[in-house]
Amino acid sequence: MRLRELAAPDHLPDLNKTFALARPASGLGPDQPAPRILLLYGSLRERSFSRLAVEEATRLLQFFSAETRIFDPTCRCPIR
Repeated sequence: MRLRELAAPDHLPDLNKTFALARPASGLGPDQPAPRILLLYGSLRERSFSRLAVEEATRLLQFFSAETRIFDPTCRCPIR
């Protein structure tokens, strides 16, 4: 599976950090792993709104301490 790298993972200019807790689930339990989330988009265009929305969602989820991956649909996998 091909994954896409996020260009600027800490870039959240419109997030007012006084109203958002960076790691809201950190006090729930030491043995609780961070949630793992795979984000998908289907557009193959160079500049796609769905890709930009997925990247913004990834930044927010990472801010809230989730482990995220973005699936890259440009993979040219052979059809069997």
